[in-house]
Amino acid sequence: ITAENGNKVDVFPRLPLWAYFEALPTKLSAKNDGFNFELLGVHLKSQMPPKGVKVKRGGIPQRTKAAEKLADWLSSPHDHYDEDVIIIGDWNAKPEEAEWQALKKLEKSGDIAFASINSSDEITHLARFNKSGGGGSRLDLHLLSEESIKATVPRKAGVVVKWSLFEDLSVLDSATRQTLFKNFTHYISDHLPVLSRFYPVDSDNS
Repeated sequence: ITAENGNKVDVFPRLPLWAYFEALPTKLSAKNDGFNFELLGVHLKSQMPPKGVKVKRGGIPQRTKAAEKLADWLSSPHDHYDEDVIIIGDWNAKPEEAEWQALKKLEKSGDIAFASINSSDEITHLARFNKSGGGGSRLDLHLLSEESIKATVPRKAGVVVKWSLFEDLSVLDSATRQTLFKNFTHYISDHLPVLSRFYPVDSDNS
């Protein structure tokens, strides 16, 4: 595909990682014998613009094409071992951005859950630390196939886990907060973890 500077680039600079899992309950029963699912991990093109190009967000052509390829894969039953499909990872763009049009089309038709389970109000990528918490955006997204949606607790499919230090930010001075931010992003990560929960349809929690 052609990038913003006219050069040919890979749609997936980092190839997606696919795996097939079988989740078993602690006690087998007639009602609950576990479930199988496909898990795809993605790390899409970052927002860094190519050399020589001044744009607010780079990598849009690559992420757009990546979304189209993911949508095609999700819509091809012969490519799957199971109907339950979960895609997670660093998508490097907020859920409402235009590059996800192909996935939003699938969501509108009821085939997947995407923007509806990724709130832009929840920050996963830290851009800075301020008094109220980490300033940034929602870049770590989840996508669930229609079958997986049926076994999901509404609004709890992906929960952003905030580090406990967020509770202490209001009592720290600006210099200390910035030092804390630099240490965390350098030694740990500039992304907050996201916890995913999936429950069987006949579970008491569903």
